Amino acid sequence: MRRNLSYHGAVAVIVMAVATIAGLELATLNVEAPYLILLPAVMFAVSIGGGVCAAIAVFLGGLGTWFYFTPPYWSFELPSYQHAITLLLYIGIMILVSRTYLAQRRMIEELADANIRLRGMLLSAGRTDALM
Repeated sequence: MRRNLSYHGAVAVIVMAVATIAGLELATLNVEAPYLILLPAVMFAVSIGGGVCAAIAVFLGGLGTWFYFTPPYWSFELPSYQHAITLLLYIGIMILVSRTYLAQRRMIEELADANIRLRGMLLSAGRTDALM
């Protein structure tokens, strides 16, 4: 059963809000790249909500990184060339990691289904050792 868009949006917003707050707390401790806390948050969101949730989380993570963690801070002004490249690379990495996770999960599900089908075929052929 597929969940609706409001569920995916709520999961992504909550996870990314908590991660952004944690990143802002890390920034007060002068951590070099506090926005990196958003990457595990995206992974958590994709593991709970799937692809739609991942897309929403990556979008929110990109906006949050741009607004809170890219100079000029607390602004949507265009960042410098170096910071813009860093932001684009970070968003690209979030997308790549999310897609890799989803592809891996899809492959595991396909292999599990194939295993169940194969065991059923072996059992129907009278091979009782298929249960081992």
